[in-house]
Amino acid sequence: MNALLAAKSVAISGRLAETCLSIGRGQLVCLVGPNGSGKTSLLHGLAGVGTASGEVRVDGIDPKGLAPNRRQRLFTYLPASRDLKWPLSAADLIALGLPRGACSEETVARLELGGMLERRVDQMSTGERSRVLIARALAPDPKLLLLDEPTANLDPLWQLKLMAYLRELAHDRGKAILLAVHDLDVALHSADRLIMMQDGRVAADGEPQALLKSPHMKAIFGIERHSGAWRPAC
Repeated sequence: MNALLAAKSVAISGRLAETCLSIGRGQLVCLVGPNGSGKTSLLHGLAGVGTASGEVRVDGIDPKGLAPNRRQRLFTYLPASRDLKWPLSAADLIALGLPRGACSEETVARLELGGMLERRVDQMSTGERSRVLIARALAPDPKLLLLDEPTANLDPLWQLKLMAYLRELAHDRGKAILLAVHDLDVALHSADRLIMMQDGRVAADGEPQALLKSPHMKAIFGIERHSGAWRPAC
């Protein structure tokens, strides 16, 4: 595997045990686990948010010393919070920090934001704002996407549309994508690979169908699959 993301001994005191991780070009990897299991902490460590230790390389480059405009061409990070108090238009938020004249027309079209570009993001619904923030993460055309609950607050149709778009970006354009999700069925149908978190560490890492049928589901989530649906484990 040609690793685009290579992380070594990434840790956050009290939140994330030392973790080594690599993700290849063209991979869409879903990060799952119960609340408090360390999904967001792992994303923070990889994105350099807070006081993480360890080493992270994106396409062989340490992003810590890069200027913001160069760093966002390597990777972007979408936090779980959708709260925004800035009275910015959607167009201005999407273009924030991009070179003058940078084109994000494809992203705007794919997320169907054309009719919303002049609206203020602080006056949008949470679902509308989510799509704008996703467009903001995609606009610099980064090699790596780190996304915390990108499907949260989206209606079922937009969850499907977004995951199809992300799969296309990974498989057709060679991006590496790591996203945290709570919906196990989204992970099952969309991911090339699944990483399960428990107590601030990686508990399992492998092929989605195999892991979701494994004893890890009962041990980590306390649920099991029965007749095509999830239920509390016996």
